[in-house]
This record gives sequence, structure tokens and C-alpha cells, in this order.
Amino acid sequence: MDWSFDALSCYYRSGYDLSLPLVPGKVFPDTAPSPAPDRDYFLTFKGTLYLRGYGLEERSAVSRAHDPANGVVSVIKCSNMHGDDILPENQDYCQRSRKRYDLYDYEKLMNTTFALVPAGRSPGSFRLGEVMSAGAIPVFVVRDWIKPFQEQIDWPSFSFVFSPDDVGPIMMETLRAVEPARLLEMQVDIVGVGLCVGDATFCSFPRDCIIHVHCFLRAYTYAI
Repeated sequence: MDWSFDALSCYYRSGYDLSLPLVPGKVFPDTAPSPAPDRDYFLTFKGTLYLRGYGLEERSAVSRAHDPANGVVSVIKCSNMHGDDILPENQDYCQRSRKRYDLYDYEKLMNTTFALVPAGRSPGSFRLGEVMSAGAIPVFVVRDWIKPFQEQIDWPSFSFVFSPDDVGPIMMETLRAVEPARLLEMQVDIVGVGLCVGDATFCSFPRDCIIHVHCFLRAYTYAI
């Protein structure tokens, strides 16, 4: 058995390999009980745009979705890998993006019906656990990725997937067509996968249990 946080379909062996989620840096249980149709925002993202390497296409695409007048906030700050300076041709764009980025509080943006989960420096993202802890409906933007525990979890029941090419009218029309009753059902499905329990208080599954799984798999790998 092989395990990975960024499994791609071309390498994934069904029934043998295991795709794991990244451990979220923070969780938002206080936001989770808010009904999906009644939230402050419709769709949000706040994150880093890496100017080279994996994730550039996906995060560039979601940054263009920014439309605060219609409840869509998608803001980024630029970063080069390894602390390199921003190239001169990118400086104006990155300065404008950073000013917009600083206008929004990350935790407040979790009070959203949908939350964008674009690929970052790898297909997986720490953001997935964070948005699900807040009861937001994940909207993946990625070309190829085996989602965590994909063969055990019915991801299509409570999430959407779009390629970077479809970020725009296709994505927005799809999301806005979801009826309020269906939004609530999707939140219930999030509860059903064990990410939220009872009164929608975020349980220990993503952080504690995943850490234990990671440690077990590392020990298992070294043992063989």
C-alpha cells in the first residue's frame, strides 16, 4: 500500500493506494451551525498565489472570480518559492492583489455558502479541512487529484469539482442553480462523513485521527 496527500489518477491504484487529507491549520466550529443558504458570503477564497510551479493555473483562475457585489470574494497574495524576490513584471499585479487581500479577514470569509479549494503547491490543500469545519461546501478547482479517502467518502454528495478552464460563468451558473434545500442536504452530508458531529462542533477527526494515521503509515513504511 502506498499513501499520498497529492495522489494523481494516473498513478493511483484503486483498492490498494490511499489518498490522505492534509491536516488543517485551523478549524472553525463556531461557523458550522450557520445554515448554508443564509451565510454572509456566497463563495470565498483567501490564499497564496505561487508564481511558479504547481497551483499557479488553479489559483490564478480563482483570483479572477472576485465579485464582491455578488457575494464572491476571492483574494490572493503573491509568493515565490524559497523566498525569491517578485519579478519586476509581476510587481504591480502583486501589489494590487495584496491590497485587496488585506481587506478581508480569513475567519469571516468562512461564513460562506461555498468555499473554493484550489490546488496549491500540490493538488491537495490544507484549506479542505478548514472549510469543511466551517460547514462550507467545498468547490475544488483542480485538473487531477484523488480526493482523500475517495473510495470511502461520497464526495459528489457535498462538493463540486471544476477545472481551471471552467472557473467563471460555468462554475457560477452551476453553483447558483443549487436550491436552498439541496444546500442544507449537502451540509448534512458533511456531517455524515464524520467531519462534524452532533451540534456541528468540529470533531477531532481531521487533526488528531489523521495525525495518527500519518504516523502509523510512516512507521509501517519504514518497517517494510
